[in-house]
Amino acid sequence: MSKQNSEQDEKLILINQLYAGTYLKEGYNVGHGVINMIPTKNNEHYLYITPKGTIKDKTKASKVESVIFVRHISKGQVYEIVGIATELALTNKGNRNDNCKNNGDIKYGNESINAPLKDIFAENAYHGQPDITEAYTTFKAGIVKAPKMPITIYLSSSCPDNKNQADITSKINLQCTSSKMDKKMFNQKRDGTISPSKHASIYFIKI
Repeated sequence: MSKQNSEQDEKLILINQLYAGTYLKEGYNVGHGVINMIPTKNNEHYLYITPKGTIKDKTKASKVESVIFVRHISKGQVYEIVGIATELALTNKGNRNDNCKNNGDIKYGNESINAPLKDIFAENAYHGQPDITEAYTTFKAGIVKAPKMPITIYLSSSCPDNKNQADITSKINLQCTSSKMDKKMFNQKRDGTISPSKHASIYFIKI
């Protein structure tokens, strides 16, 4: 198989960190990522990839096969998996396009609540000014699941030993080489371990 064909067939796992940054601390902002684990009124699933709902590298975006949502839970590079989404279709292929406006009409709620996305985030602010949304959604997902038990990812050379017999947390040591990991999003240390770049919230892994 040629290198060109190999790159065309390449699939990516996107790891997206949620609940980070100062956006949620400003006023009464509702984080756009709130939709990631909640179905719409039509029982469909849409995903918002933080921080802005868009993926600048459109080539990589089209190759994403699944998304793993994580949150930072401890000092060092320790994360907990919030959910995983598969069977993805891009819903936003550019910034501030007609597709973005249409996505704002996607409704959430129940029999007595009818809330379109554009209303849910209408009062959000950024640095004291109304927040101009670049995208309401990034992907539509066929399947979205949450772990049945806590799953922790350690971005280090080893996972700590489980000395607490009552601890049912599953632990994963995510250790990759630069040939497998997007170097723009991760810093690689001499011992082969990795750590996210300072401001990165999106990480890609080749599969």
